[in-house]
Amino acid sequence: VMRQAASFTPEQKPDLIFATGGPWTGLLIGQALAKYFQVPFVADFRDPWITDSVYQFSSPLLNRKAERMEAAVCSSAAAVIANTDELRMEFLGKYSALTRKFVTITNGFNFPAVALQSSQDSKDVFHQSETIEICHFGSVYGDRNASSLFQAISEIHRESCWPFSRIRLRFVGSWEIQDAVTLALAKQLEENGLLRREPPVSHRECMQQMASAQALLILQPHSASRVPAKTYEYIASGRPIILIGEKGAA
Repeated sequence: VMRQAASFTPEQKPDLIFATGGPWTGLLIGQALAKYFQVPFVADFRDPWITDSVYQFSSPLLNRKAERMEAAVCSSAAAVIANTDELRMEFLGKYSALTRKFVTITNGFNFPAVALQSSQDSKDVFHQSETIEICHFGSVYGDRNASSLFQAISEIHRESCWPFSRIRLRFVGSWEIQDAVTLALAKQLEENGLLRREPPVSHRECMQQMASAQALLILQPHSASRVPAKTYEYIASGRPIILIGEKGAA
């Protein structure tokens, strides 16, 4: 990147460097380019870097290194963007001398008109159908897994507390959960016809399926400052949303 920057003519010199992360190397590259060109640097945080347990390293040494790098990025930036107000407040708590630098700009959505029409056409499907299908779109990984939901449904099923001919779960996207308990619960639900796991689809197809879903699922436990980006697309779809999480940004 720096070799390419060195080849720029004076007319190609940027007025500003805007870098977004993660990956966090993007912010470090942006910081270096802004220093090279002697122009302002804007750091955009789409997630927490070091304040969230999901991003903690196993080594205390690496954690301290990440803390120093984040502090250096925020210190050198002309402005720092957080994608939730909760994350902005975390920054203010850590870097009180840099208060004026931090602003909140949330994520958004680009929802196709055809998908919005699908949403309008299926507005009453939740009440008309005999089967309720709860859909999750996107990757399932880390602490964003459905083990608590699977466990609850398994217990209800075992205790015969719910007419299970009426409920289905559908996950569309990559499945990166490997813990034995969640996999065993998922297999059990699949065998009972209560769960489907499907591969990823194109973004346009995803939006159309989202808009025609009966209910949409968000998994966001153990983080007060993160919001899954798909939340905004969920809202745009106009469908009912179920959140498994805790008090916070989501």
